[in-house]
This record gives sequence, structure tokens and C-alpha cells, in this order.
Amino acid sequence: MDVKYGLNQAFTLDMTLIPDFGQVVTDNRILNLSPFDVQFNENRPFFTEGTELFGKGNLFYSRRIGLEPSFSKYNPHSGNDDLVEYPGQAKIINATKISGRTQKGLGIGVLNAVTQKQFATFYNPSTKEQYQEENMPLTNYNILVLNQSLKNNSSISLVNSNVLRSGADRDANVTSALFDFNDKKNMWNVGGNISISNLYGVENKPVTGYAHSLYFAKTSGRFNFQLWQDMFNAKYDKSDMGFFTNNNTMDQGLWMGYNWTKPRGWYNQIRMNINTWYSRLVTPIDLYKGKQNMYQGTGVNYNFNAQTKKLWWFGVNINGGLKYVDFYESRIFGRIFRNTGRIGMNAFMESNSAKKLSWGANIFTGVGGVTKRTSLDLGLFGKIRFNSKFSVDHNIQVSNTNNQPVGHLTDIQAVGH
Repeated sequence: MDVKYGLNQAFTLDMTLIPDFGQVVTDNRILNLSPFDVQFNENRPFFTEGTELFGKGNLFYSRRIGLEPSFSKYNPHSGNDDLVEYPGQAKIINATKISGRTQKGLGIGVLNAVTQKQFATFYNPSTKEQYQEENMPLTNYNILVLNQSLKNNSSISLVNSNVLRSGADRDANVTSALFDFNDKKNMWNVGGNISISNLYGVENKPVTGYAHSLYFAKTSGRFNFQLWQDMFNAKYDKSDMGFFTNNNTMDQGLWMGYNWTKPRGWYNQIRMNINTWYSRLVTPIDLYKGKQNMYQGTGVNYNFNAQTKKLWWFGVNINGGLKYVDFYESRIFGRIFRNTGRIGMNAFMESNSAKKLSWGANIFTGVGGVTKRTSLDLGLFGKIRFNSKFSVDHNIQVSNTNNQPVGHLTDIQAVGH
């Protein structure tokens, strides 16, 4: 049963009781060889309509509610017992959300959902009996968002997500304060967020983590730039209600761009930019070298593209990186994988797409990695436009890669120790 009710001109109430999402589009199958989860799109209407406010702070990944719970238990009575059935999803009992914005620019969003207990089924070969044990507790998910719009397209926000589980199972609470300020001419921009996470029931005391993101930028004029830093300490965890790959990392970088947007000579516009980044750990992982091995990676990227007076586009991208250290690929804590540097270049051109016949081409070549991988990709594409409602597209792509690594090693050696 679904209910949608307008509380007033600004706020709307949505409720669903024991929802049936049987008609929702299923996810595409993905072969994931990385050490991290894959983030899927949300297709359930209740969690896609009127949820813009809940995206503030990146604390809300709606698929955690029912589809991809971050917490489950595996507790057979004996190690010899066989698993018969293990639910990977939890059924939603009810969900409610209220969202809107006042005349003074205060946006308010509240979402609450409850999922029921789930039970795994085991088989005891000695007694030849089946039994059930709880693998997911009764869980309440809640998120609150307050977003105040300010002058000059500025804003401040406060976001809190809370997950409560029945019994002694772990609970989680994450709070994030966000700010984004622009000057009167919208030329300068500064912003970021500060987040605190708390996990309860994991250790004898709450586990508190810290994270922040900061940026400073020039956003108008020919020359633009942005200086930024993201940091998540080793105890920060927002995965109970948000999407999160890994903590214990500090990334910082600089992006700079220059644009010619007034037509002159042979061109209508020219744009180019360069950005570089550097990544390191916050807390040592390497069991041997400790603080001597905190570096993760660094890279640089250059882009150039232009449009001619005849509305043709062409451009080039050059990117590369020095050797990097992967602390997660081995899937074994304390073991690391060292990879060598890389460099690649991509170039493209495209004719006037407004004409009846248009075409283009692209080329990519790159080299790098411990396997000394080399790649060469060539592409040619075209379009014939018969009228505004009918056209034919064709694309030809040729790719050649040598020394491409496949999969991952389950017993990787401690390279570089």
C-alpha cells in the first residue's frame, strides 16, 4: 500500500507499507574482480522520487535498505553443518519520507524505513534435521537532512544517518556538516564537509571515525582552478547506510584550466586543462615498513579540445602516473602490490554533427604496469541523417592489447617487502 499526501504547498509525505517491487528492473550482472563492492543504480520508485535532498553529504545509498544490507551473520551450530538457504536481502516492512523547502530556503528531508528479520537455514548431517538461525536482525534506517540556501548560490547543510539493529548487533550513526560559499561575483568558491562516524556494538566502546573534504576554487573567467583534499581516517565508516569502498586514505590534487570562448581566427572555442593528484595512507598498513610505506600513488592528466569555425571538433588527452602501491588487491591485510608507472594518449576528431553526413575517428595508445602492457585502439564512426526522425549510425572499433593481466592471484606474494 502506498500513500502520497501534500502536507502543504512546500512539503510532501510519502509512505509505503510492505511494498512490492516485483516489477522493478533487475540489475545487470557484473563480473567484479576488484576488492571493493560495485555501486548499482536504484530502480525502486519510492527511493528515486523526491530524494534529491538525501544525496547531500553522500551518506545515503538507498540500496542498503533491503537490497544490499551491509550487515549479516553466519552462525551454524557446528562447522560440519551444511548451508541450505542464506537470504541476501531483507524485506521492507514500511518506509516513510517527508521532504520540501520553506519560503526562507530551508530544505528539510526525513526518511525512515524498517526491514524485518531474516533467517538462514542449515542442515545437520548427524541428526538429519534442518534448523534456522537469524542472519539479519530487525533494522531501522533513518536519515535527516537540513539544507539552508544562502545568497550568491551558497549553502550550508547538516546530515545525520542512523541505523539501529535489534539485539546486540552493531548500530551506526554518521553526522556530516557541509558548506559551500561563493562571493558576490560567483568568481571564488570555497567549501567542504566534516564527518564523524560512530559504530556501537563492535568493540567494548564506540568506534569513532573522522573524515573531511575541502576545496578552494576560482570558477569564472578564462583561467579557473580548484585545489582539493579528501581524507578518511582508519576508523571512519559510513557503509551501514551509505556506499563506501575504503577508508584510511588521504587524497589531494590541483586542477587548472584555461578557455578561449570568443570566436577568433579559425576557431569558435578552445579549452584545455591539466590536473594532478597525490594519494597516501593515514595509518600504516605495511606490517614491515610501517610509516616508511604510506605512499599510494600519483598521477597527471592533460586535456585539450577545440571547435573550428566549420563546427568540427578535435582534441587530445594525455595521462600518466608514477609507480603506485595497492594495499587492497592481495585481499590479505599487511600484504601489498607494487605496480610500475603508466602513460597513455587519446586523440579524436569529429565533423559537423548537424550535417546529413557526419563522421569521426579516435585513437588510443598506452603502455605501463608490471606486465609491460601495451594497448592500441582505433575507432571510426559515422552517421547518416535522413530527416529529423530517422538516422543510421555505424561504429567500427579495433583493439589490440599485449601482456594484459587476467583476474587476480589468490596467493599473491609479498611484492616489494
